[in-house]
Amino acid sequence: MNNIYIKSLLIFSTLLFSFIIVADAQTSNYYQSQNFRLGEAHYRVADASQVADTILIWGDVQLPGTYLVPRGINLAQMLAYARGPIRLRTSETDLDWSKVFVEFTVTSRNSEESVMYVLQVDGYVPPEFFINEEKNFDTIVVRVRRQPNFLDYVRAYSPIIATVLNTLLLYRTIRDL
Repeated sequence: MNNIYIKSLLIFSTLLFSFIIVADAQTSNYYQSQNFRLGEAHYRVADASQVADTILIWGDVQLPGTYLVPRGINLAQMLAYARGPIRLRTSETDLDWSKVFVEFTVTSRNSEESVMYVLQVDGYVPPEFFINEEKNFDTIVVRVRRQPNFLDYVRAYSPIIATVLNTLLLYRTIRDL
């Protein structure tokens, strides 16, 4: 009776530890997404004599933060003030740029509606970037992404497979005791 209790306690603790390892591996997956950065500073672009709007820009830009900008600024000018999207950080030396894209989500504070733009990294910029004016307290979120390749899937699923196999081996070892 005591031997069965020890085996079941050992199996339960192993499974619990395995689930913790898998959860940690999934939440700390830095290969599939960028480190999302919130606003770090306040920037004043508008002169003191100009009517200004407050625009928040977050995510994968060089200078995320809260900007005090002249009224009537468009998305392209706002991205220029934030020094544009950051470069895609990857451990690969040969990166296929046809699979890289940038997502821009503009959310209005007053109407709480969002507009999403997906921009391929091919040099073409849609006219909406230059036409639409940003309003006071609009929030712009920028994410640089790329389509996953085979190595990304291996990095994501190898901790799960290793945990399952180690649990089965441990179970077999405990069962043979």
